[in-house]
Amino acid sequence: MTKRLLGAMVLAVGLLVGVVGAADDKSKIPTISDVMRKVNGKAGLQKAVGKALTSDMIDWADVQKKTKEMLEHVEALGKNTPEKGTKESWEKLTKTWADSAKKVDEAAQKKDKDATMKALTTLQGACRTCHSAHKGA
Repeated sequence: MTKRLLGAMVLAVGLLVGVVGAADDKSKIPTISDVMRKVNGKAGLQKAVGKALTSDMIDWADVQKKTKEMLEHVEALGKNTPEKGTKESWEKLTKTWADSAKKVDEAAQKKDKDATMKALTTLQGACRTCHSAHKGA
């Protein structure tokens, strides 16, 4: 009987740890607002990368760090629920935006200034379509 009670307690603790861990993982997902601020804000990653690419001496290590961080935030966007619009549209548009961010990061990893700028322009152009479909009033 004691062994069964002990086994049940160990199982209960394990389940509790699993539930808390899952909740903790979800809380680490940046909100839509967090992503927009970090990527598109006045001091956002898109502007920082664009500005860095206009420099005569590009600090590629810094650009690569920023494009990687931007990609991580953009990929996290799809894990959120939009204020309006359909789930299917949200999945499609956030995937498109993530694919664009991936191209920015890939070009930056290759230290290809022209390709990085072109991919960054494409990334910026995806905003209007998604906002009109999913941004709240």
